[in-house]
Amino acid sequence: MAGHDGLLWQGDGLTVSLTSCEFLRALLAALLCAASFSSFAETVSLPDSGVFEGSVVNGLFEGPGTIQWRDGSQYVGEFKQGLMHGTGKYTHPAGYSYEGEYEDGLPSGRGRAQHSNGDVIEGTFKDGDPNGPGVLSGVHGDRYEGTFKNGLFDGKGVYTSIDGTVYDARFERGMLNGPGSMHTRDGDHYMGEFKNDQRHGQGVALYSNGDRYEGGFKDGLFDGHGRLTDGESGTVIEGHWEAGEYVGPENKAARDKKNSI
Repeated sequence: MAGHDGLLWQGDGLTVSLTSCEFLRALLAALLCAASFSSFAETVSLPDSGVFEGSVVNGLFEGPGTIQWRDGSQYVGEFKQGLMHGTGKYTHPAGYSYEGEYEDGLPSGRGRAQHSNGDVIEGTFKDGDPNGPGVLSGVHGDRYEGTFKNGLFDGKGVYTSIDGTVYDARFERGMLNGPGSMHTRDGDHYMGEFKNDQRHGQGVALYSNGDRYEGGFKDGLFDGHGRLTDGESGTVIEGHWEAGEYVGPENKAARDKKNSI
């Protein structure tokens, strides 16, 4: 997916990050005018930014109000002591928007962020990023439902890729890490361990043609001790595998390795 000033997805949707530069602009604009007003005002011009409409109490924006920037972006919602705080909606003419709860100038609480290409995150935000339970709905059909941490998939979640592959697993820093399962649209299945988005560790792979492999994986390939059963003939190949290739029986593989030293 493509990047955006507010949201960034990387690597087939497995990484999601929400930056807060636009919201920090609003915070800066509020602070710049905070010392300039000590009584109620309906319309306030912001230095090099735009216009605020609402109430100013003791030099700070307070209560419902609107900030309209010169680039066409806008915030409509609540303020507290000069900061966006409460419920509100920010929109940018490029198509990005966030609607929900704010705290101390940043999205915090329940909210909905929409990327300019149509991708949407709904859930819990903290300090400007998705944090906690949430749902990513991609415009091309990919979807993640689970836990976020600092804008990334982190914890238990279910991710459906654009090609229909479903990952029900644990995520860490935006990547598959830990136990889980994978099911493809073609009927292949995997149950076992993942590391950095790859099958890695011990697992079981069941293929649509009936083949079954149980054993070690490394970087997505058969590696270590494993047992492959042919789904049609029932033939079993068991022994040592390296980078997806059968090396031979376990004792032969050990001898070959020793002799190569």
